Formats: sequence, C-alpha cells, structure tokens
Amino acid sequence: MLERLAEDLLRAERAVQAAHETATHEENIAENKHDTLGFEASYLATGQARRAEAIHRVPLISIDDLEDLTRLRLRIEVDALRQSIRSGDAAWREHLRMAFDELSALVQAVRPAQRRQWEQLHAHCHEALIGVGTLPWTVKVQRMLWRHSERYR
Repeated sequence: MLERLAEDLLRAERAVQAAHETATHEENIAENKHDTLGFEASYLATGQARRAEAIHRVPLISIDDLEDLTRLRLRIEVDALRQSIRSGDAAWREHLRMAFDELSALVQAVRPAQRRQWEQLHAHCHEALIGVGTLPWTVKVQRMLWRHSERYR
C-alpha cells in the first residue's frame, strides 16, 4: 500500500510540474479574452497540486492507533447501545431485526462485487443498534470513530 501511495505521489508531482510548465509557458499567454488555454492549464496545475497535497496528508496506520480506537469505540458504542435498549420500543426492535436480517442474508456469500453493499448494510445495522434514545453528540462521536476504524479493514 505504501509503495502504491509513493508511486501515486510521484505521478502527481510530475503532473503538477508538467501542468505548471504548460500554464506558464510563453506560448500559452492569452492573446485575447477568448484564448483560454493558459487558464485551463492553470486550473489543471492547481488540481494536480491539490491531489499531491492530499496524498501527503494520508494518515499512517498503527497497531497502537487501532487498539486505542477500538477501546474508545467499545466505550462509546456500549453506552449508546445501553441508551437504545432503555429507550427502544417494538418498532426499534423490528427495525433492528430487519437490519440484522438484511446483513445476515448477504454475509452468507459476500463476493468482491458485493463488498460495498455489505459495508453499507453493516453500517446500517450498527446505526440501528444505537438508533433510539442516543444523545446527538454520542452519535456524532460514534460515527467519527466508525469512519476512522474503516481505514483498518
């Protein structure tokens, strides 16, 4: 994965350089208001620079980070589940059962083509678990931790 990121970064940096050279080349200076080649090259250079910058910002992963994230998720999600159980009614239980059944049906035969669908159903099942009586900040923190934990899949 790191090798692929390094290759992507190298390609992005080369693209930034090429786009910058095109945008600043004397042949691309606008001769009239309808001559947009220089502007287009400038936009391309900006986009390529942003792409290279985004690759630089990819956070590193570590076992310590995963363990810390997992411990925190457990605390938040267990508390949220307790709140849902206390507040849940028959409609909540039915919604939870349906979400679980949908996920279970797909788990029997997950193929690479179904991975995205499984991920959506998996997230939906977790949200159904804490969907009732959970305080808004608890839900926001749980969702943030969920997104960060997905990096480790």
